[in-house]
Amino acid sequence: MNLEATQEEENQATLFVKASSLLSGNEAPEIYRGSAPFPDIKSLLNNFLGNERTEKVLDRYARLNNIDWSVSPTADSRVISYAERLLSEAIGPASAKIMISSVVQREELSRSEVLGILEESQKVLRLNRELSTRSEELRKATEDLRQANYKLQELTELKDEFLYTVTHELRTPLTAIRTQSELVHDDPEMPEEDRQRFIGNMVQDCERLTRLISNVLDLEKFESGSQKLSLNRVDLGQLIEDTVTQFQALAAKKGHSLRCEISAPLTATYADEDRIAQVLHNLIGNALKHARHDNGAVWITAYRLDQDLKVNIHDNGNGIPLSDRELVFDKFYQVRNQTRRKPSGSGLGLAISKNIIQMHKGKIWIEDNPGGGAKISFTLPLYLQEAQMKNSKPHIDA
Repeated sequence: MNLEATQEEENQATLFVKASSLLSGNEAPEIYRGSAPFPDIKSLLNNFLGNERTEKVLDRYARLNNIDWSVSPTADSRVISYAERLLSEAIGPASAKIMISSVVQREELSRSEVLGILEESQKVLRLNRELSTRSEELRKATEDLRQANYKLQELTELKDEFLYTVTHELRTPLTAIRTQSELVHDDPEMPEEDRQRFIGNMVQDCERLTRLISNVLDLEKFESGSQKLSLNRVDLGQLIEDTVTQFQALAAKKGHSLRCEISAPLTATYADEDRIAQVLHNLIGNALKHARHDNGAVWITAYRLDQDLKVNIHDNGNGIPLSDRELVFDKFYQVRNQTRRKPSGSGLGLAISKNIIQMHKGKIWIEDNPGGGAKISFTLPLYLQEAQMKNSKPHIDA
């Protein structure tokens, strides 16, 4: 009976005996420095890869790494790792680990070496965290850039629509003026009544053009910061009553009622009277436009509220949707809410009004109106002296 075991039988025995001890747990690599006699490594490879392939791969490895196996009888950790990878291809990672472990001589690392490895690991972790943070910052910057680009595209489209609306508003009265002037010019025998009516229409269209051009120029000055206020002592109550009187003829023509309700005299304040009058004209004109067609009504209330003067312009129209209350003061609001076929005004009045009130350090907003319709309110701080306004801090918009 032959009791001498062959090399193949020894390998199989190693796999059987050491499998449970070497592969238990999570198979995490141990911190150690290992070496092995090169002939043992070569023998393992011969057994599983064959002599011809073993010679080829070891010769190639030696050439690439400038190794002379005859003068380097000990395989270091790099050679061992390379041999383990080769065996893994032939017999699988688990079996390869077992076979390599059977010939490797393990040496415990010194304390300084262990600390060095741990320090390197900490550096890698820090680098990974920094990379993760930078990646998140890059992702956020990319998203911000995408949003900015989207906003830029939206503003470009709105600018085009805005220019279309303004040019349409310019073209309409110009066309009317040209048509009526040609009628008057080409018909010298036109009845005087018709002639005067056409001339009156042309005057109104010219005034409409002047208002539109003035609004565009005003808005540009406000947004560029070049607009200045001319401050004077203003009786706001009297200014409101005068403005309402100016609109009475238009209200009567539309069949609307227009009234002013100021229960007590308002304290005079310092303001730019012409600009506040412009705000009142814009708001009352809008209210008359949007009041009900039948039995339309617009009324203005004003009173002192703490250190402010508050003015409210009411109408009994359809009101302003809650979702639009912050947008109506945007110069592009009119553009967003009209079709190309039917522009209904340039939509600059409320944007200009907002700028004027803010320059006075006041507030303007759409207020709830339980009775229905729209209610636009604005406040002006009560300045008893001109210097008070110049030195005051602006209100935050509601």
